[in-house]
Amino acid sequence: MDLAEKVQKAQADREACSQLIGEYHNFIATCANKSAGRYVTEHDDEMSIAMVAFNEAIQKYDNDKGNFLSFASLMIKNRVIDYIRKEYKSAHVMPISSLSQTDKDGKEIEFDIEDSRDNDIKYEVEALQHELRRFNISFVDLSKDTPKAKKTKLACFKAINYIIRNPGLISELMKHYTLPIKQITDNLDIQRKILERHRKYIITAVIILNGDFSGLAGYFNGVKEATI
Repeated sequence: MDLAEKVQKAQADREACSQLIGEYHNFIATCANKSAGRYVTEHDDEMSIAMVAFNEAIQKYDNDKGNFLSFASLMIKNRVIDYIRKEYKSAHVMPISSLSQTDKDGKEIEFDIEDSRDNDIKYEVEALQHELRRFNISFVDLSKDTPKAKKTKLACFKAINYIIRNPGLISELMKHYTLPIKQITDNLDIQRKILERHRKYIITAVIILNGDFSGLAGYFNGVKEATI
């Protein structure tokens, strides 16, 4: 049975469709990598989108569309690129509530990349977005993960400060993509649930303060003042 016949069978048989998707898993991953311009893991949104696009290609394919793999490749590329564009747009218009400062009256000023005329900041935000992908963190996640209460934010600042002062913890974070919660709770009087609830916020702050993000680092000035 040639590929065109397999596709035709898959259009009418769910099991055959699943088998075909599994058979061409490496092809789908390769298309996702090329479309995203980077290595895509099984846990990345781009991979899930590529799988869905391949299934969509199966359902929409007919002989008039030419070679199936070429058709599927184009569909995967279009879907993945559409997703990346939407993510990029969100990154430039979404107020990142965690990156905030206060004005002279003590009111919180939210950081909005669209409002910024500083190209360096825009580039930093783009670079940060790519870095956060490795940790499965999006700006949407970050806005939800931000501590609102002053007491909670101070606890997070203490955790961030502690990690920054311990290169071994930074290495562990960057190697395993997880927050070293046990090491923090063993050495600081911070509730585990706070660290778990605001994990993404803490990780993002560490990445910014430990990396080449001089513009964004200013939004975490309070970290240095947080006594351990």
